[in-house]
Formats: sequence, C-alpha cells, structure tokens
Amino acid sequence: MRARPNFAPAPWAVHVSVPGECLLGQGHYVGGADGTGVAYAQRSPEDARLIAAAPDLLAALERTLSWLTSYPGGGAMGVYDQARAALAKALGEPAGPQPDDEAPHTFDRERP
Repeated sequence: MRARPNFAPAPWAVHVSVPGECLLGQGHYVGGADGTGVAYAQRSPEDARLIAAAPDLLAALERTLSWLTSYPGGGAMGVYDQARAALAKALGEPAGPQPDDEAPHTFDRERP
C-alpha cells in the first residue's frame, strides 16, 4: 500500500487577510485545522474556498471510487477513469491504474 501524503489536517478554512497582516498583501489565506498555512489566494475568495474544500473533495472522491468499483456493468467506467485521474493528480501519483489498487474492478470492459 502506498504511503498517504502528509496533508495539513482538515478541516481547512478561509481567512481574509488585511493590509499589513500578510507579507503577500491583502487576500484570502487558507489554513489547516492545526493553524498551519496551506495556501494564499490573492485573486479571489472563490479560489480560496475551492482550495479549502480540497480535503472534503478528496474524501468524497475516494468514497466514490470505492463505490464505482462495485458497480455492475460498464456504464460507470468513464466516470471511474475521470475520478481516478483527479485523485491521482491530488495524491501526486500516475493517472493510470496502480498495480496495488486494492478494490477489484468489476467493469465489463478492460482498463487500458
């Protein structure tokens, strides 16, 4: 089994910085549950909210992948491939199937 990346602990929250509070200027700071800085989004609060949602999105995607591997038939294969690629990107892994994937694949067509 692969080691899980050492992400900042969830939940992540958005904080608005004011002039003089942050060396990067006024913007939206995303922090982990332990108070560590995760990211700084100067462009928009929407970017900061998306970054702050990352732990929740990761957990939901992992659960979705687990469910999709038990789905009978091949109708979910495209969704599985897209979700697996997004998860691989988040975890810093290759996008294709991993040799040690634990869940059996029950799709009608074979994976590339």
